[in-house]
Amino acid sequence: MPQERLYRTEGIVLREMDYGEADRILTILTPERKLSVIAKGIRRATSRKAGHLGLFAHANLLIARGRNLDIVTQAESIEEFEGLRQDLLRFTYACYAAELVDRLAQEEEGSAELYRLMLDGLRWFSTVDDLRLWMRYFELRLLRYAGYEPELFICTQCQQPIEARPNAFSAAEGGMVCAHCGHMAGAPTSGARVSTPAGREEAGRRPAPQDKGERDEGARVSTPAGREEAGRRPAPQDEGERDEGARVSSPAGREEAGRRPAPQDEGEGDEGARVSSPALGATKATPASLNAQKVLRFLQTRSPDEIARLRITEETHAEVEKLLQDYLEYVLERELRSAAFLRRVRHELHAVEAALYRDVRQVPGSSEAARHLKA
Repeated sequence: MPQERLYRTEGIVLREMDYGEADRILTILTPERKLSVIAKGIRRATSRKAGHLGLFAHANLLIARGRNLDIVTQAESIEEFEGLRQDLLRFTYACYAAELVDRLAQEEEGSAELYRLMLDGLRWFSTVDDLRLWMRYFELRLLRYAGYEPELFICTQCQQPIEARPNAFSAAEGGMVCAHCGHMAGAPTSGARVSTPAGREEAGRRPAPQDKGERDEGARVSTPAGREEAGRRPAPQDEGERDEGARVSSPAGREEAGRRPAPQDEGEGDEGARVSSPALGATKATPASLNAQKVLRFLQTRSPDEIARLRITEETHAEVEKLLQDYLEYVLERELRSAAFLRRVRHELHAVEAALYRDVRQVPGSSEAARHLKA
């Protein structure tokens, strides 16, 4: 039975791209699937569809099936999110949410839950005060619907319940790692990378001390023993060696010296990267404070009404944000461009607010206004 040429659906515009002289290709999320369509003539000043098919528009659509792309023939707006258009920061949060949904929802695939979440997210970002908190809630809900929900209550390594103490979070393992397993993985107690003797011994790939002849900045490696046994490398550089001081050693010399395999392990680097134990592979666990763990669990298990009453510190905000964004980038295997832009916008707005606060304080009799501005 042939398909009908026209079909109706409602959808949210996640992304738009100009095409040709007056057309635009739209990525639309519907309750059934995600699809790409073309809106012909929408960039003309006389187009009737332009006001109904902007970015983040929620509209009823009449679509005609096309050879390559389906064509939007009619559009009627259902809901307009005015707060997104009037506030750059709110609009940027919506861009970040739309990029996440676009990356996680495959073409011609989707779900009613994902659609409702995106719709709720646009409502939150156009009205709520604590945008960062609701963004974290959105991220965790999105990960659940996409099948990547992080494990926050059981250690992903030893399968034991997570204790109420500082632990670690591993993006590669998909959730929390208890303090013991995190220590075995070489999780640092601060932001610096740490290389533990236990991790080195278990990995069994890289001896702790470097040979005396080794240098960090690309110097040639040649030990006296290696020179004797290989018997092929005099003090001057061979003809095949690079002019720019790269380390070169012949295969025979490498085999006989038996001290340093040619390729470095994935976890190795010139700046002392961690070496994980075999049980954890190349896992890199990030420290997670007790407060950050509590917030993550609360966001994962509570309703929106309870989330609205939650208040957390700036420090915990920053920590939870980094943990989830690192995890999302690991899942997506790419950097989120809108996340970097969001951080930039937020930083510049804070700088403007701080400068304005200083200016207000310098005006005589303006202490009350300064307190209001700071709040």
